[in-house]
Amino acid sequence: MATYTADTLAPADYTGIQKGDILFFGAYPKEKGGKNEPIEWEVLDVRDGKLFLLATMAIDAHAYDGRASDIFFGESITWESSELRAWLHTDFFFRAFNKAEREKIALTQNAQGENTDPDRVFCLSCKEAVDYEKTAAAKFTDLAKDNGATPYFWNWSTEWWLRSTKGGRDAYFVSAEWGIKDGSDWLTYGIRPALWLDPKGGNPTELPEDTAARFTATVSWQEQLWAEMAAEAEAEEKTELSWQEADAAPQAGAKAAALSFDPKTLRVGDLVSFGSYEQGNGKAPITWKVLNVAGDRALLITEKGIDCQPYHHSLTPITWEASSLRAWLNGEFFATAFTEGEAARILSGVIKNAGTPNTVDKVFCLSKLEMQKYFGGDIGDTRGHAAPTDYAVARGAAIEQKSGTCQWWLRTQSERFADHAMIFCFTSALYGGDKVNAPDYAVRPTVWISLQ
Repeated sequence: MATYTADTLAPADYTGIQKGDILFFGAYPKEKGGKNEPIEWEVLDVRDGKLFLLATMAIDAHAYDGRASDIFFGESITWESSELRAWLHTDFFFRAFNKAEREKIALTQNAQGENTDPDRVFCLSCKEAVDYEKTAAAKFTDLAKDNGATPYFWNWSTEWWLRSTKGGRDAYFVSAEWGIKDGSDWLTYGIRPALWLDPKGGNPTELPEDTAARFTATVSWQEQLWAEMAAEAEAEEKTELSWQEADAAPQAGAKAAALSFDPKTLRVGDLVSFGSYEQGNGKAPITWKVLNVAGDRALLITEKGIDCQPYHHSLTPITWEASSLRAWLNGEFFATAFTEGEAARILSGVIKNAGTPNTVDKVFCLSKLEMQKYFGGDIGDTRGHAAPTDYAVARGAAIEQKSGTCQWWLRTQSERFADHAMIFCFTSALYGGDKVNAPDYAVRPTVWISLQ
């Protein structure tokens, strides 16, 4: 395998490039706010003097077509009409390549419909991915991760889009572990652009006027949606991370139980014992991890997934306030896990639920933003990973065989569907979502306790 840099090559020099070689061509940022850096491409094929190139990494991330999950839900999405294709032909095409480089990008008739514009930059089809043996997850840039590509810590890879579609609202992608899969086209996956490079040049450097207008309108729609989602997230962050003790009368005659640890030396990250619960071999002390110490109180989360419960007992639009999981945590779990003296130490607090009613809880699940605050969200960050207890597994909690960890509920609802609640995924330091009645997710209760 040889490596070449397009800027240094004359047209005749390309004749020595072979399948499997690496070529640096064009430039694109590798991190948000970063400068353009050369893009690394693998030569998949050499045909009629042209080179078929595929980016060696997922260099950015994008939805195939976000409209399918919003106002255009129900309409059929094709590669020709997709937002991903529009983005590749506008934002990416003009940012990644200067005029001389654009002249070297050949027009390719990839679309299956009639009278469609040829592609300049595109994604592989399912057939091409198989033919060229590109059916494995890809490495990725920080920019791709920050823009929504999900990082998988065990092999430092991510999924990436193909251009083939299925059924109008699904598109194919290369998954992290299972080869080519199909999934909802409004999800965000990594992008590995492909193109045919023509060393002779002379190809059009601008889009036809009507095509440019159509593509720009398509991309602008999604950018507006992203801006609205960013504004919502910012408003959520301003409210959700604040916690306020609620005015709650103490239990009549209840005296706070002695702590098993010294509150004066308590530090974030410490493991402490508090309360007890069935662990699989009988009731035993619960081990908690300290997430925060604020004056005379501390925020604790169970070290393990200690039980398995659905977010709600039926598939229906639901809020944290009305969920069966909240009722179970503040009812059966609270009564079972804590003595009267231990219960007297647990503080009632106003729980911020951006977009849905705030609640007053003693026991709760973390929100999406709280999870990010206390456990991070960077690649390889495993601080939020947790093993389930034997009892939780017996109750139905799924366990990831490679890592021995489980997935666990957050209280934050999906931004798009009211019958979804967010979950932490063991495959990433980020989060995913599933239906609220999913039966195999663990629970990591969280409490604020008094240290006085």
